[in-house]
Amino acid sequence: INFSRNFGHEAAMIAGIDCATGTGIICMDADLQHPLECIFPIVEKLDEGYEVINMVRLSNESAGFIKNLTSKLFYKVINMLSDQAHFEENASDFFAISNRVANVLRMNYREKVRFLRGYIQCVGFKKTTLEYVAAERAGGTSHYNIKKLLKFSISTIVCFSDFPLKLGVYMGLLSGILGIGVLIYT
Repeated sequence: INFSRNFGHEAAMIAGIDCATGTGIICMDADLQHPLECIFPIVEKLDEGYEVINMVRLSNESAGFIKNLTSKLFYKVINMLSDQAHFEENASDFFAISNRVANVLRMNYREKVRFLRGYIQCVGFKKTTLEYVAAERAGGTSHYNIKKLLKFSISTIVCFSDFPLKLGVYMGLLSGILGIGVLIYT
């Protein structure tokens, strides 16, 4: 699959899912932080009839204290605000899905800004969770800085929660009432 430019890892994963033809699909990073030895247990779970296998990271020492802390905080906030699903803490972009789940993703969830690991947790199929320890990155560095992570986090919260919309409506109503009060007072 070739892109005209870098559209990000979410677009790359959905392009891979769109083009996959097997009965099961495993998404994992190419930097080898997602251990290859997890593939066999994943395939076993697919063979047992699970259609979504979430891979939950037990630890990632190479990410550093700030990244691990902000990741934990992100999941706490999204779970507190989300009215659609509960997200596994430390779920990663390392997961497996059946072809049936892939078809749902191909037909729906086509937003430009995606949170694929969130979508697979709420598509409604039989799911399970496996745990792993993230290995050292074999090559390259993360392209996610604080600004990109914050933008991604806000987009994700907006996708899975109506709290920001309600907050805007309530603040607008409050401003209108205060404005009318000031007008009457003046």
